Amino acid sequence: MKPDPVPTETAGHPDYSVAASISRTVVQLLSRYTGRGPTRVRTSLNTNFALVVLEDALTKGEQSLVAAGNHTAVRRQREAFQALVQDEAIATVEQATGRRVRACMSDVSTESGIAIELFLFEPVRETGEAVVAETNAPRDSDP
Repeated sequence: MKPDPVPTETAGHPDYSVAASISRTVVQLLSRYTGRGPTRVRTSLNTNFALVVLEDALTKGEQSLVAAGNHTAVRRQREAFQALVQDEAIATVEQATGRRVRACMSDVSTESGIAIELFLFEPVRETGEAVVAETNAPRDSDP
């Protein structure tokens, strides 16, 4: 049986790639929950995963905590936000891709201000296809 190819268009929106749709959704969710989104986002969509890389992702409050050496507080705060946003993020990725997400993982490098969101799909045989969407995200004002 031939595996499903990596989708490259969002259903009903042929002008937008699925990877770009995932990028937009993750930025919107983070902005809604933390008060600020990243300035740059890149989503790599492979046969069995979607990886979202968010640059300049820390809020002003998180940047202040990092400057004071309190990296642990930033990590804990990010973990709390991830728990709040995870179900909604998974649902939107599943809707955009038509694939079931079996695991979602998140991490942040407090030193660089880069965060990642990883969505692992139910596995199918790799096709070697990949789609990448890279954009500068509109910047919301920091609270």
